[in-house]
Amino acid sequence: MFMKKKLAVLLTVTLLAACAAGCSSTAEEKKETNTTAAQESVSEASTDEGDKTKAAESDVELTFSAWAGATEKAVLEEALAGFTDATGIKVKGIFIPDDYETKISTMIASGTAPDVGYLVAPTAHDWYADGQIMDLTPLMEEDSSFKKEDLLDAAYSYYDDEAIDALLLSLQTYAVFYNKDLFEKAGVPEPSADKVWTWDEFVETAKKLTFDSNGNSALDADFDAGNIQQYGVYINPKGPTIVEPLLVRNTSVGYTDKDGTEYGLKNPEAVDFLQKLADLINVEHASPSTTTAQGLPSADLSLQTGKYAMVVDSQYMLSNFAKLESLNLGLAPLPSNGNNTILTSSGCKVIFSQTKYPEEAWELMKWLSDPAESLELYSSGLWMPIKSDWYTDESKVEQWAGEGKSHPSGYKEVFLNPVWENSELSSEHRMKHYNQINDIVFPALDKVWTGEQTVQDALDKVMPEVDKIFDGVFGQ
Repeated sequence: MFMKKKLAVLLTVTLLAACAAGCSSTAEEKKETNTTAAQESVSEASTDEGDKTKAAESDVELTFSAWAGATEKAVLEEALAGFTDATGIKVKGIFIPDDYETKISTMIASGTAPDVGYLVAPTAHDWYADGQIMDLTPLMEEDSSFKKEDLLDAAYSYYDDEAIDALLLSLQTYAVFYNKDLFEKAGVPEPSADKVWTWDEFVETAKKLTFDSNGNSALDADFDAGNIQQYGVYINPKGPTIVEPLLVRNTSVGYTDKDGTEYGLKNPEAVDFLQKLADLINVEHASPSTTTAQGLPSADLSLQTGKYAMVVDSQYMLSNFAKLESLNLGLAPLPSNGNNTILTSSGCKVIFSQTKYPEEAWELMKWLSDPAESLELYSSGLWMPIKSDWYTDESKVEQWAGEGKSHPSGYKEVFLNPVWENSELSSEHRMKHYNQINDIVFPALDKVWTGEQTVQDALDKVMPEVDKIFDGVFGQ
């Protein structure tokens, strides 16, 4: 399964010791070193005529690391075998489903880093600054077969206004998934895939779909909030990647302001919206508390069995929903008060600085970015492409997003078209110290979601600590 969960930046003591001498220089000096090394490597690799032919005749073997589960692993192994067949470059896959970054950092410290591998965006930025991964820009510029517009703008992870430290694995964005049968049973009109509802309309719908054990809805005077049998919607407020897309569409900020100079949750609009999210649980009673949700089945099963009528989650959940034969799934856009921008995010692909074969590693990066080489990851509903023509060429769109169980009616309106037309990368890819700040803020909000504290009071207690860490955004 696609790795969407947050991994902490885990540079082990061994790694810190190994890079101690090199870590004393500034991140800017490291960037220049990375860029020069990549240019020299590309220059050396390009001196032979017919680079691919030369590679095919050589004993080059790359290593590729991923956190893939069983299904993704099988598809990736097939893609790696296809790469070897096409280029003659051997690739050894290293699949690490648990404790991924700790194990990769240990490999780096021992001088056995992969050539190409997965990383989450905050780690990619940190490890680029420490000289552990390469700037991809020189490799792109030296590749006459590659044009930057071949990939969506959102495919590139920028360290600053020049250096690109990673390509995204795929694209993910958020929407509302709902059980059509529960809407019909309650006599509630379904939302439209191509018409965005306001936050107030969304909340009103959730209340109509919330029922106690006596069949009273959350709008009824006799509603028993202590004995709820069906919740109108499930939103995990403890998940930073779920909260921000809602925040962006309903306020003027995300986790930063528009120019990236201020922390977004200091904005009164953001505080007000987070309080509305808490009120959805504790005042409207239309969404379960975090404690209640922990005692219920997973979101996909709860949607199928009628514990939830709607779920706000990432598009990769389609691969889970598709396995539930009895679920009559509907799709709707996130509610918005006028801003229809959607946020995208994903894990990243990087080239580690220890590679002896940067040009061959770049060829593997391109191969793994082509949906044609791992189509099942896309057609199953797990991933969205980063290649532009897989959004514009109807024959390619049909291969991965044709209407069916994994991509039900409304998919193009809710997911595909907005990603192509009006998307931007989430703060996970842009904000400096993203993990560290969230590790301060979101635990502080725990009492907000249980109704014990207001958002303003919770944030006031931790904002001085956040202010010490917040340092703007990457890519500027």
